[in-house]
Amino acid sequence: EHILTPTPEALVEEARSVAKVRHRNVVELYEVGRVRRRVYFVMELIRGPTLLDVLRRDGALGEEKTLRLARDMAKALGAIHEAGLIHRDVKPQNILLVEDTGEAKLTDLGLACEQGEVSPEEGNAIFGSPYTMSPEQANGDPTDARSDLYGLGATLFYALTETPPYEGRDALTILIGHMTAPVPDPRERAPDTSAGLAEFVMKLLAKAPSDRPGSAEEILATIEGLRAF
Repeated sequence: EHILTPTPEALVEEARSVAKVRHRNVVELYEVGRVRRRVYFVMELIRGPTLLDVLRRDGALGEEKTLRLARDMAKALGAIHEAGLIHRDVKPQNILLVEDTGEAKLTDLGLACEQGEVSPEEGNAIFGSPYTMSPEQANGDPTDARSDLYGLGATLFYALTETPPYEGRDALTILIGHMTAPVPDPRERAPDTSAGLAEFVMKLLAKAPSDRPGSAEEILATIEGLRAF
């Protein structure tokens, strides 16, 4: 589902940076290495399905579970950003739900990069999943932590409605939707969604990074306020 994938060399370099992230909502990476042209990761074992598996099996999460998901992911992204990294591929397939507790853990940091840096191998290449990719990623522009917040917004939209915010016959059509189509209101597909949560998700999906919340800490405060009602 990635538009392009990094080289093995880039994967190893980036994974070594990712290994310094330690947080209960981020799947821990213990070791990374190469055998010839193959890259391997040794990671924390999580027993439980991906968010996408749950959505396909059970349907939309509903408001309470979506807010819990948002809280866990805001904490995960806060830890990643504090380490100076950007995930670049926040999506339902990359979120694991712990079997016993339902706690959400963000995984697959293979596309993560240091904030403000682009490797020579990447150039203007586009990395990520079309369904949750920020407009600036889709356009091949520089990204920062707010691109991950857009990915979270697209994921929360999916959790509330069972569908991604933009769909199309191919990846290009979907990317054009992210870049140019109006921000969709989740209430149009999930009418029971509260106004506060719908507006929060739409703000995360703002086209311009400057119109989104500025940090994971900021959105965590908003989430806690929504959960209080």
